[in-house]
Amino acid sequence: MRALILLAVGTTLAGCAEYEQRQAEQQMAAADGECRSYGFQPGTDGYANCRMNFANRQAATRTAVFESWMANQQAQQRNQPAPYMVPVPRQTNCTSAINGQTVNTTCN
Repeated sequence: MRALILLAVGTTLAGCAEYEQRQAEQQMAAADGECRSYGFQPGTDGYANCRMNFANRQAATRTAVFESWMANQQAQQRNQPAPYMVPVPRQTNCTSAINGQTVNTTCN
């Protein structure tokens, strides 16, 4: 059973790593293609600057997406109604005093 769990976890992690690797390769290919389309050749300063600008735009996009997501989460939290608070019953203390055939009770 333990081996089966380890196999499942290992397979899942391997799949995640493979996905990340494919994403990185696709971004590298996109950056290379964009910079070559502008006429820059690998190994030149222009190509290096183009790749750096591409990476900076990607980072700015990720940051903007994350900030937008965070703002959305905060807005949802602000718009949620306050949780219902169950009223706690007040404790009542009563005292009774017998005076002949009369009983006087006071509560507070």
